[in-house]
Amino acid sequence: MKKLFHKIAFFLIAIALAFFATPCKIAQANPKNSFVQVFFEYSNGIFSGAGTGSGSIVKSVKGGGYVLTAAHVCLPGVFRFKEPVPLDLMNIQLSVLDNDNKFYEAEIYGFEIRNDLCLLYVKDIDKPTLKIARKGPRNHENVANIAAPLGMFGEALMPYFEGHYLGTTYMNWFDLMESRKMAVYSVPAAGGSSGSPVLNQYNRLIGMIHSVYPDMHHLSLSPTWKQIDLFLKRQLDDL
Repeated sequence: MKKLFHKIAFFLIAIALAFFATPCKIAQANPKNSFVQVFFEYSNGIFSGAGTGSGSIVKSVKGGGYVLTAAHVCLPGVFRFKEPVPLDLMNIQLSVLDNDNKFYEAEIYGFEIRNDLCLLYVKDIDKPTLKIARKGPRNHENVANIAAPLGMFGEALMPYFEGHYLGTTYMNWFDLMESRKMAVYSVPAAGGSSGSPVLNQYNRLIGMIHSVYPDMHHLSLSPTWKQIDLFLKRQLDDL
């Protein structure tokens, strides 16, 4: 009887250890419901243009929500050329399309040119939000990316890519500041992917594609998790 008791106790302890040693893989709401395609138009009387990007809903509030995308998507025509002024913002029209094929007007809430980050406010959108991860990815960690490359997106089409986190690099070899780092992912991207979320295995936000290596389009660049986390805290903590 004593031996049987010990066997049962050992079995229960083994189950408990297995349970606590196994990472919880209960993901949040389907991330595709938090994804949007971003449309932009720009005209200042001399130059004009239009295009698309990607974005993800990162916060919901009564009457709307906030979308994270790339600064060069929400600031076409002025990004990289100069610091935007109010007149520049008046020349930009933005809208988003959700996975139910519903369009919403959007406006710029905040941006950070240095790390190519932008936050849009979208009135009346009511969708689940993507939560940012509590910590950054590990080298070679599996990741996923939802995007609208080359404008490919719709109710029946949701491009989804898988890859790995490869580490960080710097914008310039002579500028080795922490704020100038970029994360590198083995995720393919094309025009229209800018602003698209990079997710860990728990569907938590760890990156945002903003560019690719010119001759290696299967390697994408992103702000680091830390840069995104600080940006969102600065923009959203008071809401």
